[in-house]
Amino acid sequence: MPFEAAPLHGLILLKGAPGTGKTTLGRGLANQVAKQLPATKCTFVEVDPHALTSSALGRSQQAVAKLFEHTIPELAMNGAAIVLIDEVETLAVSRHQLSLGANPIDVHRATDAALAGMDRLTRDHKNVLLIATTNFPKALDKAMLSRADHIEEIGLPTEAARREICVVENEDEVDRIRLARNQPVGVIVQATFWMESYERIMARILERFANVRVRNMACVDSLHRLPVVEKLAKEVDALVIVGWTEGMTNRMLEVALSFNPKVYKIEKVEELQLDWFQGVATVGVIGANETPDWMVDEAVERIKAMAE
Repeated sequence: MPFEAAPLHGLILLKGAPGTGKTTLGRGLANQVAKQLPATKCTFVEVDPHALTSSALGRSQQAVAKLFEHTIPELAMNGAAIVLIDEVETLAVSRHQLSLGANPIDVHRATDAALAGMDRLTRDHKNVLLIATTNFPKALDKAMLSRADHIEEIGLPTEAARREICVVENEDEVDRIRLARNQPVGVIVQATFWMESYERIMARILERFANVRVRNMACVDSLHRLPVVEKLAKEVDALVIVGWTEGMTNRMLEVALSFNPKVYKIEKVEELQLDWFQGVATVGVIGANETPDWMVDEAVERIKAMAE
């Protein structure tokens, strides 16, 4: 069906107060959509808009344009692409509420680039689904809101619901859950958990309860990545972690620093500093879940050039 007949943009917007689980729901939605397409290769990626913004004139606009014109279309070349854009108000801030400070022209152009890029995606790549979250819908540009095919309000949990939420960090804490064996138990797994801890906790839960449903919002790569970080930190003289999401990247940094004092986190290769590698024989580079391979490769090449 042509766009003119049904102007759908392939955008689902989840809005609500911070901490209501919008990002987790977005990941779960992406998983369910992929399950409905068993014969199609589905690629899922999370975008952190904060990593695209820059104080340099024109940089934000260029980064946003590259995301919609190159990165996302490349993901959709061989199948469906499901893209989660967290805190999308950073990417498409309301142009009507811009102040005269902090380079408003560049922010304005970045919003224009996001809207134009989304329109091109709609027309040229119909196998792309965008899932966006926002904590502050009033800060989101009205043109972006108008492009959402569906807007879902995510409210705060009720008092009764909050009483039923138990946060456990080890298997012993499972014993404090005051439920009968046959009562239903739902489990949501955090992305930054160790694989070994996850397995022990799940074993205890399955031992205690007979009616368990698991929604594993952590990808397998996340669960296995932390032991890899530990191993690499022990093997090299210095370690560079490339990533920008606070949760997983900071957890990787914390683990690596436990075994190696020379660990550095960067969001872009320009942040690499020559003095980090003075007197260092071996350097390891690893990316977080959201970090594309080309960015890790670029960091490796930059470090090699520094050594010459």
